Amino acid sequence: MELENKQLLGDLCDALHGCPDGATISTATIYPLLERTQSSIILGLHYGLRILHPEDELLQEIIGIQAQVTHLAANPGLPDLIPTLRQLPGFLSPWKRAADELFATQSELYLRLFHRGRDSDSWNATKQALATAEKYTAVPDLDLAFTLATSIQGGMETSPRQMLWLFIAMLHRPIVLSRAHAVLDAVVGRGRAPRFSDRPKLVYIDAIAHELFRWRPISPGSIPRRADRDDELQGVKISQGVTVMANAWAVGRDAQIFDSALGDLHDFVPDRWLLHYNPDNAEAQLRSDLPLPVFGQGRRICQGKRIATDGAFLQVANLLWAFDIMPVEGEEMDPWAMTVVGFMTMPKELRMRLKPRGDWMMEAIKRGPKIAAEDLDQMIGSVNDVEK
Repeated sequence: MELENKQLLGDLCDALHGCPDGATISTATIYPLLERTQSSIILGLHYGLRILHPEDELLQEIIGIQAQVTHLAANPGLPDLIPTLRQLPGFLSPWKRAADELFATQSELYLRLFHRGRDSDSWNATKQALATAEKYTAVPDLDLAFTLATSIQGGMETSPRQMLWLFIAMLHRPIVLSRAHAVLDAVVGRGRAPRFSDRPKLVYIDAIAHELFRWRPISPGSIPRRADRDDELQGVKISQGVTVMANAWAVGRDAQIFDSALGDLHDFVPDRWLLHYNPDNAEAQLRSDLPLPVFGQGRRICQGKRIATDGAFLQVANLLWAFDIMPVEGEEMDPWAMTVVGFMTMPKELRMRLKPRGDWMMEAIKRGPKIAAEDLDQMIGSVNDVEK
């Protein structure tokens, strides 16, 4: 993650060099760079693959299939609205033919990725899944391939869109950006980029990342669930089979959970997540008693939550360490302006001024280690690290 984020900083600087004034950039330009970063992390963990460029052919293939799946999941078709249509024969059901074609396309891609991970010389999640499956019952390769691909879709689509809200938050609350700069300069300095080892001393940065998940949850309504038995919650009876929506937006604005005395619950206030915090208190702690409902609940909670929160911390730290984020003169910024993609929300396209905080930033990331595609096997571990 650290090296992928260093590439992200370099990619953003390259993008700024292509801007007429060297600073004014759009979220539409930033998003593919965030997407490449997250995709390379996820594909590296799953299959030992790196993505070097946003235009990478494999990346674009995955994105195209994901877009189809997300669209179908978020937009009910006729059989969903009129269930009896599901009984029609195939030659009278164009939706069945379309589904079969999509399944065939998915199967070919996911098995290709699965075989790449299986045949890799290093540890990856594919090898771990195979080793785990061997201990229990035989699991078809296709089932394993789809299981692995599900977590890819979850990570690649959500995290880049979530991170776009960081830029909106900093434009909306510049005082937070100023405080973050002060903390990062004091802890990290200007000779290198932030690392995971800095995390215990960067509690304010961790709070910014957590507040992003609360303030603008990428899936505000969460994912629909179905009650598998009769239940009761706070006096409300829930019947078996009922659809349940854990409203992440509403939970994040519940005054009984998040103290409104720290600021309007519709506002971006990282201090909500802190205990004993002031800029000079090294003993400040991140609160662990507050929920992150965007990841779901119970046994169906997002399996990638740890990667998402770790990755958000590191990316927030790197972006705020490296850049000043300022509005474009004469252009208004509306923190409520958003658009819907499938089950997700993201900011409407917005221009901003993104400026490296100094020449020291570029010098620091140039001095740091670089990773080539062929180096990944050596970095993520050997086949001996697979748990049998």
